[in-house]
Amino acid sequence: MLNRYFNGVSQSSVVHSYVGLGRIYLELRENKKAMKYYKKAIRICKCLNGEIHPDAALLYNELGKVYLLEKRYNIAF
Repeated sequence: MLNRYFNGVSQSSVVHSYVGLGRIYLELRENKKAMKYYKKAIRICKCLNGEIHPDAALLYNELGKVYLLEKRYNIAF
């Protein structure tokens, strides 16, 4: 993953932090908050690596889990 810095913080570190927050909120069943952090992580990842990248695919998978829990099957797949 390409590292770019914003205010001295690696953007890839920010992505990992957002994913961690998303997982915590998902575990707490706060799906909307989990979704919010996964989407932020995806947005940064796409800026760093482009739309077609393994890291983006993993993040979309995490977001899909939230949609499945909400029974929003048409969006999850």
